[in-house]
Amino acid sequence: LLRIRAHPRSTPFPSPPLFRSDSFQCGNEQIADLHDFHLLPNGHVILLAYSPRSFDMNTLSCVPDTFKTNGTVFDAVIQELDANKHVVMEWNSKDHFSPCDATSDVNLGAKLIDYNHINTAVIDSSEGNMIASFRHMDEVTKINWKTGATIWRWGGENNMFTFEGDTLKFSHQHDPARIFNGNITMWDNGNLR
Repeated sequence: LLRIRAHPRSTPFPSPPLFRSDSFQCGNEQIADLHDFHLLPNGHVILLAYSPRSFDMNTLSCVPDTFKTNGTVFDAVIQELDANKHVVMEWNSKDHFSPCDATSDVNLGAKLIDYNHINTAVIDSSEGNMIASFRHMDEVTKINWKTGATIWRWGGENNMFTFEGDTLKFSHQHDPARIFNGNITMWDNGNLR
C-alpha cells in the first residue's frame, strides 16, 4: 500500500505530479487488502489483509449437505505496524467468527468463501479500541486492541444490542466511525432489504 503526497508545488490545473513518499506491507506473510489504511498519530499504521485457509465445510451445521465439501475461506486480518514496520498487534477473524456468521447471500458451497469481507478497521478515538466492519456478516465489531477480545458485536447473527423501534436493520455496511458526541455513524448499503 502506498501513501502518496502531492508535489509541494501545488497548482490548481493541471494536477501537480505525485511521488511515492513511503510504502507499507503487512507482516507475518499476510497480503495487504485495499479496503482501509490508517496512519496513526504515533507513527504506527493499521492495515487489513485476507488470509486464505482450507476449511472442511462438513464441520459446520449451517451448511446444507449438498454444499458440504472442502473449500477455501478467507479470514480477515487486522494488523498494527510500528514506525519501523514491525507487527505489534495482529487480530484474525478465525479466532472469533465462523463462516456460519455470514449473511444469506454468501455461498457457503463455493470453492472460495469470503464469509466476513472486512472493509473498515479504525481505532475508536474514545478509548483506543478497534471498530471493524464486516460486510458479509452485516456486523460492526468492537475489539479490545490490547487483548484482541471482542467487546461487542452490533448487527448480524450475533447482535448484542436492542434498539427500540428499529425495524430496519443495516446491511452490508461500510465505514463505521465514532463522532464527537460519542455516536457511531456508518454507511448502510442496504443490500439485503
